[in-house]
Formats: sequence, C-alpha cells, structure tokens
Amino acid sequence: ANYHVKSGIYHHYRNEFKQAVDFFKKALRDEPKLTDSERTAATYYLTQTFVNSAERHERNGDLESAADELARAAEVSPDFPDILYRHGTALEALGRPEEAIEQYRRAIKCNAGYLDAWIALGFCLIGVDRGSEAAKAFSAALELKMKRYRDPVQSGLRDLKAGRIEDARECFRGAFRSSPQKFE
Repeated sequence: ANYHVKSGIYHHYRNEFKQAVDFFKKALRDEPKLTDSERTAATYYLTQTFVNSAERHERNGDLESAADELARAAEVSPDFPDILYRHGTALEALGRPEEAIEQYRRAIKCNAGYLDAWIALGFCLIGVDRGSEAAKAFSAALELKMKRYRDPVQSGLRDLKAGRIEDARECFRGAFRSSPQKFE
C-alpha cells in the first residue's frame, strides 16, 4: 500500500535505477509508517536495484561504477554473501586485492560453506604473496569440496549396512552421478 515502495518497484522493473533508489530510500526514511512486508520489499528491491545497476555497469565495461553499486547493495544487505563475493571480484578486477580479500572474507563470514569465495580468497591471497593464508583458504575449499561427496557416500554406506538398498543407491547416485563432470 506504500506509494514509495510501489513507485520504486515500478521504476526498478523499468530499469530506471536512480528513480527506483530514490523511491525506496524515501520509503525507508518513513520507516515507522511501513509494515514489515513493505520494509522487507523496499530493502529487497533496493538491494536488487543496486545489483542490477552494477550488472549494467559491468556489461558497459565500467567496473569502477559496478564496484560502487555493489558496495551500496552490501550496505543495504550486508548479510548477502553473493553480493560481497561479487563486490570482491569487481575489486580484484580493478587491481584492489586488499579490498577484494576483505569482501571475500565477509562473504565467508556470512556463509562459511561458500566454496567459490574460499577459492577466490585463496587466489587473491596468492596474488599478493600471502602464501600461508592462501594455503589455509585452499585447505578450507578442499574440505568443503570433499564434504559434498563424503557425506552422501557415508550415508549410502550406512544404508547398505542396514540393508536399505534403494536409499543407498540414491545416496551414491547423488554423490557420483548427479554431476559426474564435477566429480571427475
């Protein structure tokens, strides 16, 4: 029912990012008048507006503006590890590895199982000659990758031992055949 939220959504879907941001910020400034669902929608769409704007800047080759928009998105939604990770990749591409490392670490803090963030962190650390830190990042990445296969295989082995053949088959299929190219 909030006019500013509705207007922001309208402009968001028209890719009119500046107008959308203005409306969402107006809505959030009037926070006491917002319902919980309106606040959630305004925050979500404000974040998505910044992310979509960043994507547009990336497509146009303007990585500096893309990084700025991703930083703004992260300010609105600091617990979204994907935004932090993408901000890190933009910063790394801009030749700002220390800032990228911080964003990768923030992404991992939000989601310790974020394999791509661990890998990006490891490569970024290698790039700034911090080998022992990179080794820790790659060790964590390896453990995550192995866990994705080890857990269903262990479940399958327990199912076999208990005589639950079909359950075991599904566990093994999930571990070995759901993504055979990844397993190899």
